[in-house]
This record gives sequence, C-alpha cells and structure tokens, in this order.
Amino acid sequence: MPVPAAGRWPDDLVSAFQREYQRRYGRVGPDVPVEVLTWRVVVSGPRPHQPLTLRVTASPSAAQKGSRAAYFPAAGGFVDTPVFDRYQLEADFAVDGPALIEERESTVVVPPGAQCTASADGCLHLEWPAR
Repeated sequence: MPVPAAGRWPDDLVSAFQREYQRRYGRVGPDVPVEVLTWRVVVSGPRPHQPLTLRVTASPSAAQKGSRAAYFPAAGGFVDTPVFDRYQLEADFAVDGPALIEERESTVVVPPGAQCTASADGCLHLEWPAR
C-alpha cells in the first residue's frame, strides 16, 4: 500500500494498514504493534535519451586477433578458427563461421555454415540455415 505523502505518515500508515486488514480478512487484527518487514520504493523521472551505437574503433581485419584450433563436430573435428576481439568490432561487421568472438564476459561461437553480424546498437546477430 502507498505511504501517505505528507502529514503524520507513521500514524496514517498504521491506519491504512488496519483498514486494509479489515477489508481483506473481514475482522480487526490483533492488538499488537504494526511492524514493517519490507519497503519497496518506486521512483520515476524523465526518460533520458540514450541512443545505443557501436563505436567504430577498427577495421574488420584489425578486429581479428589471431586464430586457434576449435572443435566443431559438424566440421569433423578441430578446425583452424579465426578469433575476433568483440570490443574492436564495428557496425556492419560480418563473418562466416567458423569463428570465435571473444570478450571479457563470454565467447560467441559462430559454427560452420552460420554468419554473425554486428548491428549499429552493438548487438551480435547469429544466423544459420535450418537443417
């Protein structure tokens, strides 16, 4: 239930609780002090304008930081696979699998036959044909 905005709000809050208890359970609650166990605060304000765009920091070739063997059962085993730095990708970057795109938190595995593209908002999109 909302906390009254002004006045003697602790007393108003207890009164509001007692009214809600009566409405919900059809009787007056026990004569004990009211204790608040959980507070939830909801706040709102104007929405900031935060356009998400991928920083252009390097060419696609500069984003590749090397290659290594990666295991892909569909390709019959280990395949020499290019490795890309996620933070160096630019908008409209595209690579056909197999490929690995590394970042601090995770690695995106692009399997053989799939394509990965980066959009202007920084999202990676992975597509591959249905089997």
